[in-house]
Amino acid sequence: MPQKNKRVLLPLLLISLFVAAVLLPTTAQAAGSTTAYNKLRVAK
Repeated sequence: MPQKNKRVLLPLLLISLFVAAVLLPTTAQAAGSTTAYNKLRVAK
């Protein structure tokens, strides 16, 4: 892997990690509400 790519990938990796850390609670909440919704739909 060329050195230039590493220099570009490292900030991207850090940014994606930060975004994941920020979005994870929201995503978990969304997944939780989706499973609850699916359970309600199945229960009907």
